Amino acid sequence: MSNQRKRNFQIEAFKHRVVMDPKYADKTWNILEHAIHEIYNHNASGLSFEELYRFHPFPFS
Repeated sequence: MSNQRKRNFQIEAFKHRVVMDPKYADKTWNILEHAIHEIYNHNASGLSFEELYRFHPFPFS
């Protein structure tokens, strides 16, 4: 066995405060609602699915 000391790791909070747009959720839901209507109407050719994936509020598993 070696005589190595155990290191204590400490998780620190972010140094800067993250500021979000207060209307972010409403904007996101409006974009997703519009996309759902376009998909339902078989007119999804103008949608960016990569962008919609980024806006999706729940993680995919």
